[in-house]
Amino acid sequence: MIARELMTGIPAVVAADETLVTAAELMRTRSVGMLPVVEGRSSHRLVGVITDRDIVVRSVAFGHGPAAKVGEHMSREHLVTVSATTPLAEVADLMRMH
Repeated sequence: MIARELMTGIPAVVAADETLVTAAELMRTRSVGMLPVVEGRSSHRLVGVITDRDIVVRSVAFGHGPAAKVGEHMSREHLVTVSATTPLAEVADLMRMH
């Protein structure tokens, strides 16, 4: 089995310059707790991830307002990606390591 067989075909993403409110609304409507963050809506170049926990711990807990940008609160370091043809055993190993 390969990664493509478990991947979401068209995943929900949020752009780094969008607000945390936009990210939170998308998480709510998609019933997910994490979104990939892309450089911009046209490029779709992955630049980080934002989780519901990031929103709470890095923004709400510090009193940042609803206009706060995703790029200011996302996780951007140590991104690990795989291709659609990566074997699931390798994906699982990478997840355990990172």
